[in-house]
Amino acid sequence: MKHFAVFPSATVEKAEECVAAWKAKGYKTLVYLDNPRLRCSADVVEFGLCPFPGYYKTIGPLVDVAFKNGADVVTCIGDDMLPPEQGAEWVAADYFKRFPSGLGVYQGCGDEQGKDETGKPAAARICGSPTFGKEWAERAYQGAGPFADVYKSYYGDEDLFNVAGRLSLLWLEPKVNIKHLHWSWNHMPRQPYHERAAMNWELDQAIFFMRKAAGFPGSDLL
Repeated sequence: MKHFAVFPSATVEKAEECVAAWKAKGYKTLVYLDNPRLRCSADVVEFGLCPFPGYYKTIGPLVDVAFKNGADVVTCIGDDMLPPEQGAEWVAADYFKRFPSGLGVYQGCGDEQGKDETGKPAAARICGSPTFGKEWAERAYQGAGPFADVYKSYYGDEDLFNVAGRLSLLWLEPKVNIKHLHWSWNHMPRQPYHERAAMNWELDQAIFFMRKAAGFPGSDLL
């Protein structure tokens, strides 16, 4: 099976580090960069234009490209995430064990970072690195999936967690640890592209809570 790891990246250096780590675990990689003069060793490279429109405005079209390139299953990540120890084939097989048709969302939640007051880690509260098949990508959010495309940088993962959960199409797998080397957990200094993304926080948050109060409109399956 072809299991693609898909992500946008602000720098080719970070992209290359991420590509190398995920390829070593058997994943195909698809990367979005915003400068067509850059080169990257990913299996597929897509280019956009500055300014970057945001993760959730970008990731859906990238997923489409992955499936057009023969993906059986896709995992959406950030360039600051490490692959799970089990590798691409194991995760893909475990996904299809839960969702044989490819209609469902599988979230590895073995990363213990970011625990809330109840002791639940961040990876078990949002779909920050979801895995899904083509059926989900084509039918979620009335066919506009796999994520709600109303967000720029934040809350698309929490929207997905809620929507897939309400549809009983969410599986949380604690054996799968996709470690997030997030700057807020002191894995790296905060970068200028983090500052630019932070400008979207308030609007993305407001959109999420409006959608939540309204029962996540437009989130039924096609």
